[in-house]
Formats: sequence, structure tokens, C-alpha cells
Amino acid sequence: MKLINAYKQKIRQNCIDSRTGKTDRVEYWQDTLFCGTMEIMIPLSLIAVIPGVIFSFTSKVPLLAILDLLAFLWLWLVGFARLPSVNTRKFLFVFCLYYVASYMLLYLGINGPGLLFLFAAAIFALLILPVSYAWWWSCINLSACLIFALVLHWDLAPFAVVNEIPVSEWMVVSSNLVFLSFTFSFLLPKLMNGLSGSMEKQRLMQMDLYDKNSNLEQYASIISHDLQTPLRTISGFLNLLEKKYGNSLDDKGKEYIHFAVDGSAHLQHIITGLLDFSRAGKYDAGKFEEFSLREVAGQVIQLLKGQLEEKAGEVRCESELMLFSNRSAFMQVLHNLVGNAIKYSRKDVPPRISISVQDGIADWTIKVEDNGIGIEEEYFEKIFIIFQRLHSRMEYEGTGIGLAIVKRIIEKLNGRIRVESTPGAGSSFYFTIPKQND
Repeated sequence: MKLINAYKQKIRQNCIDSRTGKTDRVEYWQDTLFCGTMEIMIPLSLIAVIPGVIFSFTSKVPLLAILDLLAFLWLWLVGFARLPSVNTRKFLFVFCLYYVASYMLLYLGINGPGLLFLFAAAIFALLILPVSYAWWWSCINLSACLIFALVLHWDLAPFAVVNEIPVSEWMVVSSNLVFLSFTFSFLLPKLMNGLSGSMEKQRLMQMDLYDKNSNLEQYASIISHDLQTPLRTISGFLNLLEKKYGNSLDDKGKEYIHFAVDGSAHLQHIITGLLDFSRAGKYDAGKFEEFSLREVAGQVIQLLKGQLEEKAGEVRCESELMLFSNRSAFMQVLHNLVGNAIKYSRKDVPPRISISVQDGIADWTIKVEDNGIGIEEEYFEKIFIIFQRLHSRMEYEGTGIGLAIVKRIIEKLNGRIRVESTPGAGSSFYFTIPKQND
């Protein structure tokens, strides 16, 4: 596995131009397509060489084996040799395909893969090279077809069976190849230019959205600071009022002060929650790292130790899975989900929370299961909307922001979250984390 990863990393380093930068440019995707093609072509060409060599010796044409080995060496140099640029590698790759097509036609005629290689060379060139060269490949195919017609006319092919092919038959077959080549030379550049324009518009929209989000976060921070200061002042003076004049107030007056203090504290929690919501998901992908699920779960348990001891709760996580994501973001998600499971536990029933993993094709699914009060199915979507509470503050403390923050973070990490629940029996939250890839 390490050898395969090292091979892929080297191909990626050589075949993707780091100067293309962002993934919202057509050039980047052209490089990525070229890189993927090289990753597959080199090992497959090695496999293809073996029957080619066997055929060449059984046919008593050892030169064919030499040509096959040269083609493989050519591909290897394209993938690993030091070359001036990625475009140089692309041109050499395309001309390698033309080279293979040429000797395939000479030795096998139109019954072999020569025509297929001619067409493949033109298509790959159109997909991975700048559109300014689009008509080159159709002209090269036209020239190759005319040259091979002359080879057949003057019986210049190494095998008599190839020279016996009628020139008229070759012209009928090759004319279809030339027609398709010119058709694609006309259509694919239009597609590429359209994609380039769409990607540029998307990039500008993303930049505009990023600026607006940054401004919103800045406004939220300013508003939070400006609102919390007078709230703290009000709460502080109410507490002083209660201490100084508490003996002079009747029960009703004390109750009014209590409501005022409690209301200002709740408003302060809402403002703090809004600030957290505005910041949720602002994590640098460059700071992604590998970490243990069990280790992070242990840290969350330690942070919630007081609440767990108060309710005699227990959190279990046996998985030793190593994840690759933003550690602090993942911990915040797990902290909120486990904290909610403790908060919404049944009376006189100690909370039992389990953290487990399900293996998917492209991602890991983390399951946080509890034995709490559960949720009605009609509220499965509502609970992830900001300020949507299912219970009054008299029953359960909270602001209705926690799960909205969780959903926002998970989506920023390219994941999804959902819930399954049975009222009175407990809930299971499932969220996905993409697997690490190149």
C-alpha cells in the first residue's frame, strides 16, 4: 500500500501543475484527468506488453516486441522523467499514442487497434491540452490516414496480409475516423470554453459570498460585544439591588428581580450562541490532521465529566479508528451531540451514550446513540434549524442553536448529518466524515 501511495504521489507531483492553483480552473481539471490517465496507463501498459512480446516471437517478428517495449519506456519517461513542464509531458503522451498507432497499422493493418489508438490520441489531446491546439490532432489524423493509404498502395507494410488490404476499403474506414476527429475538434473546445466561463463565474460568486460571510461574522462579533456589555451591566446592578435591598423587598419583588436576572443571562447565552453559529465551519482545510476517534471521545468525556457524574451517566467508545479532518471542529460536533444526549436524558434513568463507526465507500459514518427521551419523527428536520426548540426552558435549558451549529460544521467538512429516534427510548445521530484521499 505504501508503494502504491508513493507511486500515485510521484505521478501527481509530475502531472499536475501547481501553478494552476485553485480547483475552479479548467486547467486544473485537465491536469487531474491527465494524472489519472497516467496512473492507470503505466501499469496497464506493462500488462499489455507481455502478450505483445509473446505475439511478436510466435509471429517471428521480434521488432514488434522492441517497439512495444519502447512504447512502455516512453510512457515511463512521461510519468517520471524530469521534463520542463506538465504540457511537455502531455504532448509526449499524445505522440506516444500516435507512435503506437503507427506501428500497429503497419504490422496489424485495420484489423488491429491502430485505428483505436489514432482516435484515442486525438481525444486525449483535446481533453488534456489547451484548446488552441484543437485542430492539430484532426489534421494529424488526416495526414496519418493519407500516409497509410500510400503505404498500402505501394505495398510498403512489413506483412503481406497488410499490403493486401484494398486502398478503397482503408479510405472508407479511415474517413469515419477523420470525420469524428474533426467533429470533436469543433465541439470539445466549445465545451471547454463554456466550462471555463462557468467556473470563472462560480469563482467570482464564491469570492463575493466569502466577503459577505466575513462581513456578517464581523458584524456578529461587534453586535455580540456591544450587546453583552450592557447586559452584564444590567445583570450586575440587579444582583447589587437584590443584595442591598433584598430584606426590604417582598417575595414578589424578589421574584421580579430573579426573572430579570434570568432573562438577561439567557439573552447573553443567545448572543454567544449566535456568535458561535456565525463562526461555525470556518476551519482551514490545510490544518486537517489525523487523529484517533477514541482519543477525541475521551477528551469530550473529560470536558463533560461534571454533567455525567451528576446524572451517573456513561459514554462508551471502543473504536480505534483514525480519522483525517479538522480535530477541533470534530471535537465541537462530538461535544455538542454528547452534551445534548446528557441534557435530554430521561428522569431517573442514567444516560448511556455509545459512539461507534460504520465503514462506507467514500466516508466514515459516526453514530452517537443514547437512551434519552427521543424525538418524534416529524421533528427530525426541525431540530437542525436555528432557534427551533421542542421543549420549554422550564423543562430543559438551552438556546436552540447547538444542533444548528453541528449541522453547519458537518456540512463545511463535506459531510452529512441525520437522526433516527424512538420517543421514550432514545435517539441515534449519524454524521459522515470523508475518508482521506490524495
